[in-house]
Amino acid sequence: MKNQTINCQYKEDLITYLYGECTPAEEHTFKQHLQECAGCKKEATDFGIVRKSLQAWQVPETPPIVLDLAVARPRSLREILQELGSVLPAWFKYGTGFASACATSLLLLAVFNTQIRYDQNGFSFNVALFGSSSTNQTTNLTNQRVTNDEATQAMISKALNEKEAQINQALEEKRAQIEKELRKQIDFLTGELSEKSNNELSKASLELKRQHHAELEKALQQIKHQRGQDTTGDEEDLFNLWGGIDGKVLEKAIENTRNFDQSGQ
Repeated sequence: MKNQTINCQYKEDLITYLYGECTPAEEHTFKQHLQECAGCKKEATDFGIVRKSLQAWQVPETPPIVLDLAVARPRSLREILQELGSVLPAWFKYGTGFASACATSLLLLAVFNTQIRYDQNGFSFNVALFGSSSTNQTTNLTNQRVTNDEATQAMISKALNEKEAQINQALEEKRAQIEKELRKQIDFLTGELSEKSNNELSKASLELKRQHHAELEKALQQIKHQRGQDTTGDEEDLFNLWGGIDGKVLEKAIENTRNFDQSGQ
């Protein structure tokens, strides 16, 4: 007989054989294998011993339990509450009493139609034996709605006024800034125009003086040329063109004009 081996090819078919779930051909083949494999034969033998032990083992019957209880008298709710109160802690008793007091107060407030409101005027407290009519409730709701609408409109108007004031202030600041910039540009342009005008006037005045000087120079040359010629007293006097101006006076005027032109340049 072979020794027990872990890698027996019939190892997985052992359970099927032990529980009788294999076919007759497989059972015949496995029985022949048990004659050759010591491991499978040992496991089959151990399984048979365990099954016989389980069949021989019997659980003893449990004896019946009989309770002889006396019929108790039904207790009242008060007795139950007293017994429960003796077991519960003190804080639970006080808490229960406080909750009962609150519930009683709420019940009384509901019975007397108590109304507590809070609005912009503060808290309001109203107690009536009978409930107010639907007309009064409608009036109160209408007044409340009107008050809320007025408050809302006042808040909106205030916000709009503040926004308008901010916009106007921003516009005034912007307008003042624009006026300042325009005034600066106007002053700058005025200065440039004034300077340019003065330059143009200076150039025109200088040009006129040069022309006057040239004419005086020309007249002086003519006078000098005329003095150098031998003419008769009956000939036309060229000095009459200048109104009988003396030559020295004319030279003095030309010299003054030249000095003035040099100082102007």
